[in-house]
Parts: sequence; C-alpha cells; structure tokens
Amino acid sequence: QEAVAEVLGLIPYRTSLPVLIDLYQNTDNDGVRKACGRSISRLGGNPSSDVADMYSLLADSYYNEPSELTSFPGEDHQIVWDFNPGLGLVMTPIQTEVFHEAMAMVPNPSAEPNSVIDVMQKGYTLNGRLLRAAMVVVAKAE
Repeated sequence: QEAVAEVLGLIPYRTSLPVLIDLYQNTDNDGVRKACGRSISRLGGNPSSDVADMYSLLADSYYNEPSELTSFPGEDHQIVWDFNPGLGLVMTPIQTEVFHEAMAMVPNPSAEPNSVIDVMQKGYTLNGRLLRAAMVVVAKAE
C-alpha cells in the first residue's frame, strides 16, 4: 500500500485523492499514512477532507468526461495503469462498458487478458449517476 500510495502521488490525476484520503484516515500503518500524506500534498489535496464528499466530487466529475476516467475515444475500453518493471507505469485498455477502478492485475491462464476476474468492492449508481466505482481485479497476460 505504501508503494502504491507513492506512485499515485506521481500520476498527475486528482482522481486518486478519495482513495488516498480514505486510506490516510483509516490505516494503522504509519508508513502508509505518511506515503498517503505525501501523495495527497503533491496532488493538492487535504488529508482531513470528508471522504464521502471526495467520492461524490469524483462521481460528478465522471460526467464531465475527464480523460483519466473515461473510455478511449470511440472504444468500449477503460484506462488501467499497470506497472511494468522495465517500462514503469503503462496505460492498459480494459474492455468493458461498466466503469470501474482496476486495483490489481494478476496472471490468470483461464481468463482472457484484460478481463475483470474479481470484484473487490461493488460500485453503486443512484438515479443513473455514479456514486462509487467498482474496484476490480483484472486478468493479466502471462
């Protein structure tokens, strides 16, 4: 979690602030809290922000179609960041019509690469508006 929190602070998308603030406020691990705090600061956030408000703002921003939350133009894919030891962070398209956040990519020989293989946390909509994106695990090509 500490390494992921640091990496999220290096990606210039404020969309990671709700997750970072949530983790900052709820972790018992001092190293993770410090990493979240540094990333929150880099992204211009406030560690004491109301997490529910942050998720609501994130859901509202989805309808403005920022590039970090929407599909590739003309395609039914979502953007997922994958870490490649030789290349660093690499953007990977995931084919789906449902909006989600890929939290992990794992090798799975029985699943098609870039397909959702597990749901860590369900997503919710209300009156057609996204309240919380689903957190999923995606199959990675071996």
